Formats: sequence, C-alpha cells, structure tokens
Amino acid sequence: MVDFQDRPFGYSGFQSNAIVTPSTTSSAMSKNQDLRVAVHDRENEQLAVLVRRCGFILVASFLLLVPSSYLIAPLSPFGMVQPKEVEMFHRLVNAIPFLPESVAMFLKRTLSGDTAMSSKWFGVIAYVLPMLLASLAAGLVFFRLVRHREPINASIVHSLGRTAVVLAFACVAAYPIFTQDFWCSVAWSRMITDGNNPYYELFTTSSLSDIPLSHFEETMTYGPLWAITAAAVSFVSNRQVLVEFLLFKGILLVFWLLSLWLIRKTTESMSLKTQAIAICAFGWLPMSVHFSVGEGHNDISMVACILLWLFLVGRKRHCLAPLALMLSILFKYVTAPLILIEIWRGWSATKGQRWPYVLSLFACTGLSIAIFSPFFRDVQFFSGTRDMRNWHFFLPEHAITGLASRVGAWIGTSAGFCVLVAALCILVTAYVIHLFPSRMIGRMRTYWMALFGCCMVGWLALIGTVGHLLDDRWPGLEAFASQGIVRLGMGAVSLTCLVKFARERSMLHLAGVSLALLASILFTSIGHVWPWFVLWLLAVAALVRSEPLVRVVVPLALLSPFFNVYWILAPNWQFVQRGSNVMFSALFILVLLTWRLWDPSRDTIVAKSD
Repeated sequence: MVDFQDRPFGYSGFQSNAIVTPSTTSSAMSKNQDLRVAVHDRENEQLAVLVRRCGFILVASFLLLVPSSYLIAPLSPFGMVQPKEVEMFHRLVNAIPFLPESVAMFLKRTLSGDTAMSSKWFGVIAYVLPMLLASLAAGLVFFRLVRHREPINASIVHSLGRTAVVLAFACVAAYPIFTQDFWCSVAWSRMITDGNNPYYELFTTSSLSDIPLSHFEETMTYGPLWAITAAAVSFVSNRQVLVEFLLFKGILLVFWLLSLWLIRKTTESMSLKTQAIAICAFGWLPMSVHFSVGEGHNDISMVACILLWLFLVGRKRHCLAPLALMLSILFKYVTAPLILIEIWRGWSATKGQRWPYVLSLFACTGLSIAIFSPFFRDVQFFSGTRDMRNWHFFLPEHAITGLASRVGAWIGTSAGFCVLVAALCILVTAYVIHLFPSRMIGRMRTYWMALFGCCMVGWLALIGTVGHLLDDRWPGLEAFASQGIVRLGMGAVSLTCLVKFARERSMLHLAGVSLALLASILFTSIGHVWPWFVLWLLAVAALVRSEPLVRVVVPLALLSPFFNVYWILAPNWQFVQRGSNVMFSALFILVLLTWRLWDPSRDTIVAKSD
C-alpha cells in the first residue's frame, strides 16, 4: 500500500515515471519546510502589526475617556445637574496652585453642566465614540487570535500584556460616571472609622461631607472584607477626598493587575495562543478595565480571589485553595455556592491525606467568623444585599416576556392558527435536530442557525399567544413561562458542566463549571444584570475551553459598556428598566454574527495540545 501523507505539497499520483531519490525527497521536504516557516513568519508579522495598531487605538480611546468622564458626570444620571459633583469639581479647581483666574473660571463653567459640552447628546458622543473604537479594536484582535492558524510568537503575548497594563493605569484618572457605588464605599469607610455600623445604619451627615453622594436609604451591600479594606483607606486618608479617590482607585488597580497576572500564570504552561487569547479577553475588552478601574466597581476584588482559587487548584495547592475562595465570598457573597464545588473537589483530590484539607476548611471558617464579628449582630446584617434583589432590570426573562407579549398581541386575532404554526415550528425543529447527528449540524452551521432561529420564533409565538389568550384567567403566565425557560436553560448548562467535571477533575473543567454556576446566579438569582457584573463571567471565561457559554460571554462583554448610555439619555429610572429587550436582542444578534468566527475544529481558549 502506498502512503501519500508524507509526499511533498503538489505531488500527483500520476507521476509514476518520476525517479525519486533520497536527495530529491530531502530537497522537496526542505522547500516545504521553508514554505511553512515563511507562511508562519508572514502571518505572525501581520498579527503583530494588527496588535500594535489596535493597541494604540485602545490606549488613545481610554485617554480620551478620561477628560470626557469629568464632562459627563455633572449631568449623569438622567441629564439632571448633580450639584454635589459640581461643588466638588469647583473645590478641586480652586485647589490647583498657580492656576490663572481665566482658566479657573473656564474649568468651573465647563464642569458645571451649563455649557453645550455638558448636554445629553455630547455625553453620549463623548462616551460612545471612544468606547466604540476601543471595543472594535479589542474585538478585532480577539477574533483574529481565535482564527489564527499559525503558532504565535512570544512577542505578541508580551505586547498584549503591556498594552493591558497601560490601559489599567490610564483608567486610574477617570471619574466614575454612571453610578455612585465608588462613593458609597468612601461613605461607608468613613462611617466605620466614626464607630458606626454601615450594615445596620444609614449614611450619616459626617460620612457624606465633601463627597458627591446624596443621602439615601441603603445599608452596606458588600462583604465584611471590603468593609475592613475601606476602613483602612479612610484611616490612612484622613478624609481628604482626593486622597480617598486615589487610594480606592489604587486598590482596584492592584486587584485588576493581580487578576491579569493570575491569568498569565495560570496559562503559562499552555500554548502561546492560549495565553494570547486569555490576556486579550480579560485585559483588552473595555468592559473589564473600564468598569473595574475607570468606573471603580469593587467586583474585581472578588474576581481576583476566584482567579487565585483556580490558580492554586492548577498548582495542586489543595489546602490554600479554600482560603482564596473564602476571601472572594467575604468580598462579595456571589461566589458562596462555589464552596460546595470546592469541598467536592478538595475531598476527591486529597484522598489519603484529608486531615490537612479538613483543617484548612476549619481555618477558613474561623477566619470568616473573625472577619464577620466586628459587624454582625443578627440576620438584618444582610438586609442591604437582600433588598438589592428587588431591583429588576436587564434580565433575559424580561426580554423574553416583552417580545412574547408583543408577538401575542400582534397575532391575537388569529390565536389558534398561530399556536398551531408555533407548535409546528417547534416540532419540525426538534425532528430535524434529532434527524441530523451533531457532527453534521456542526458542518452545516448556517442551516443549524436558521433552524435555531425558527425554534426561537416558534417559542415566542407560542408563549405570547397562550399568554394573550389566558391573561384574564392566569395573569403573569408569560413572565412565569419566560422565567422557567431561562432557569431550565441555565440549569441544563450547569448540569452539563457538572457532569464534565465529575468525569475529569481538572482545573479547566472546574473553571467551566464555575463559569456556568456564576452565569446561572447572574441571570436567574441576582434580580438584575448590571453591565459590570459581566466581569464575573469574563474573567473565568478567559480560562475555559471553547464551550458554547464562552461564545455568549464574549459578545455580552463587548456589548455591556454601551448599556450605560441609558443613564445619560433615559428620562427616569423606569425607562432604564425597559432596556432588557434592547440588551438581549442585541446580544442574540451579535452571538449569531460572531458564532461562525469560533472555529470548532480548534480550541479557542485552551489549545488541544494543552
């Protein structure tokens, strides 16, 4: 039998009269090798040029966002002048030494919300334009890395990392535009140093002095470890607003850089392509660095501890891993369900030497009690966190309910016929999925996506029509059905990842099940999806294989920064709550557009050789 696999490129089986000698074969193989090397060098050079150019666009965009943030803030949210922010900006201008009077007056007028530069539409353009450029640049590099067929040079990985660090430092000077979470931490830190307990008491007059935060009825929502961190900042800063601003920004910067370093260390034994994609996913997508360092949300403290936990698991530090996970819970309670996965993992991994692991669990419990004890009195301690679940917006179930209601109202005159059509769409889709094996569906992706679209339309028509017909008898049926679809879907994803983890107890499968559980918590249990909550998913997704969930998380991370525009344009809070339809419809469209960019024949986050 003749084996043609090792023949030179361009060999034809009809060349039977050719005389093949060792020298000619060696020469052909050498030419083929030279050709592959040339292709590799050319591809990497093109990729390096793209990374440099897009990195320049990213840095320039974020540097443009820094002054823009101070112009947008006086009229955010809802286009209303924020007098406390204007007052603070004026104090900062007065504190600048040797500033000419004319320049000082110009800065005060510009930062007061009275000029055309502070209008709503200027705020939208000033925010959306640089964010759009940054997102396009980051997305272009990310999907170029995903599709890259040649091995990647180490210089590209280093370039990606350096640019990410520059972006983080550029965001330190940015002012938080859209929410008051950053200044809430400042006020709570002052309350602690005054001897007040922010988990049971509302903001005091003393804690709100000189900071742009209004008095409203809300107790502390973060974990006690963040309360201790904030108290340390207040003690060191001596209530100097500028010092508090820089110290909190510095803490968030350290956590973000630590997260980036942990991603690099976790993937350092993997292929260079894996490292490049992981760094680009976390370090380049604007949602990550902008919301963590720029907007000043402390979710990055929890994320850094999750990444530390996965890093320690990968290094087989079984006794230290529970401590890292417990720290993440003490910053924010979202990761509490993961402790069950950690105990399951640790109990299996330490078979034969379980006493040290059990002792580490007791040590984590004792540490938690020690950190809770300065603040905890009774279960009212969690009232602030519990009340947050009453905020309902940006949820996938709301998007399904809204679209289904519109479909049901539109087809209400011919409800019976439409129910029949919807049921047929579902049955036909299910039959075709059953008829074609999964590998054939993978090859026929366009056909599969069309079928999936038919199925979605069919389900929306069915839910909307039934809800329209039975609205008088069973009000809220559409919402109940939509909620059930989301919960069943996320439950199925989580169960699938759990089964994979049960079959193979690797760090990568642990990251996969963690991603699925965090996504389930975010979309079904929190009550709302703030755009910066997507950071929980993105950081873990940077370490996960090319699961379908990752293909949703990355487009969601690309879209998330743009939904802050609601805080500029919306006339009131109720208008923001209607954004679910736009958010998840845009996500669905973007997932469809980018789905084919993920090549299933290659592992896009972790190479098969890893």
